[in-house]
Amino acid sequence: MTPLASLLASAHQPDSENNLSSKDVTTWLADYLSAWEEELVRFPGERDQPHWDLLLADYDPDDTGMFVVALFRGASVTLAVGRGVPQAVRQFAESGFPKDPSDIITAAGQRFQVFESASFEIAELVNHNK
Repeated sequence: MTPLASLLASAHQPDSENNLSSKDVTTWLADYLSAWEEELVRFPGERDQPHWDLLLADYDPDDTGMFVVALFRGASVTLAVGRGVPQAVRQFAESGFPKDPSDIITAAGQRFQVFESASFEIAELVNHNK
């Protein structure tokens, strides 16, 4: 099992549709980083600033959703996995997040059940320099 798969397994619920796979996460990371690079064309001063994103599996609205919060710092990313009520997780991602991006994982843990977190080199997870 890869380190990413192991991390995701900590929040996996066997009978739930609301789970994320390693492929889901790496595809999301690649897409996010591509969009981030486009943003940097308009805002080049943001390049070295921490930034974050959140992916939520909310296919069944009556079940808790599995989420991954990604905090990007330079060439590394810290991923935290958890579960929460989909509507509350969406609200957090849209407007309930902390002002300082560096606080995103702590804030998610204060609002939701976060099972584990781990740091990776971005290049370990996705080749975003295609």
